Amino acid sequence: MVYRTVRPGHRARWCVAAFVSTCWLTVGAGAALATAAAGSAPASALGAPVVAGPLSLPAPTGPWPVGVRSGFLADPTRIDPATGKSRTLPIRVWYPARHAAARRPAPYFSAAVQRVLEPAFNLPSGTFDVDTHAAADAPMRRDIKGVILVSPGQGEPVALQTGLVIELASRGWVLVTLDHPHETFVVEQPDGTLIFADPDRSPQTAEADVERRVLDVGVVLGQLATLLGRRAHALPVGMFGFSLGGTTAAEALLRYPRLRAAVDLDGRALGRVVQEGLDQPLGIMVDRHGLDQVPLLALLVSRLRGPHPIQQLDVEHHGFTDFVVFNPEATLADPALGAWLEATYATGIDTLDAGTAALSAERRFLTNFMDRYLTDCHHYGTR
Repeated sequence: MVYRTVRPGHRARWCVAAFVSTCWLTVGAGAALATAAAGSAPASALGAPVVAGPLSLPAPTGPWPVGVRSGFLADPTRIDPATGKSRTLPIRVWYPARHAAARRPAPYFSAAVQRVLEPAFNLPSGTFDVDTHAAADAPMRRDIKGVILVSPGQGEPVALQTGLVIELASRGWVLVTLDHPHETFVVEQPDGTLIFADPDRSPQTAEADVERRVLDVGVVLGQLATLLGRRAHALPVGMFGFSLGGTTAAEALLRYPRLRAAVDLDGRALGRVVQEGLDQPLGIMVDRHGLDQVPLLALLVSRLRGPHPIQQLDVEHHGFTDFVVFNPEATLADPALGAWLEATYATGIDTLDAGTAALSAERRFLTNFMDRYLTDCHHYGTR
């Protein structure tokens, strides 16, 4: 295996093909993979810049302003083959803030990641200057409901879950979002090094990815006191994830007693949890294809002994990410670009109103689930 690290400012156009390939493989897009990997997307998408300004997200609806802190967590028990140092996870902590006035707005991506991503997609600088509706390093409220960990889809940056994360933070939760080195298409390290996804990713790597991700979750759980101080010990902890992140959330819920409840956003089931089931609450959201298209997930549902609310949305797979509003926004700026994004990251959404409505439904499901099952988790499957 050959690993590649790149310093900020070095353009690595090849990583986009790997990122696109991973996303397509995850959702079974088949023939279009070769086209995307070969860089033969529409000229307006990967050619001349066409986006007139940054993409945007609906503001959160909770009562509190949102703050965010960025950092890294190291796992000294695992050595990263790319750096020769401890495996290090980029994380962000999102939380209800006491106030956010006069604070620096929190960026959607780190500057180093954005500098690689935009030119690699031939997008103008500033396309991902997305307003996260969060302030960097704002003071955290003393009273918080609990902690929710967030894991992204296979190969994808966790930033694509920001629309959901900020909603929960505005309603009193602390969220710790994490990316997974060598799987997320590019991650930054503390010294500024960028690690790109391994180039040989395929659906067959998913089980190994889940195992690696579950260990990453354990690293975060083990360092919550470092992130939040002594208050962390008394807080209930849950998790949600999209696609393989949802798969990871279910498996981690089985493995770690510290986790009390989780939500799987359109992920298939893998690992021990399929055989053993769960006593703890597991919420499930699926796309328009339903459980019938995911036999292992249907099997897992049959073995859930705890509460397991299920909701189906009339969206495609990436309708559970920020693409649900980004794609129709891009379409308004340039129809060809919007069509390429929709073909690559399918949401099943054709208008911005529909995308906003879908995001709102996902926000409601997560908010209601966490308020009901994580806040009152002592009633459900305490171990």
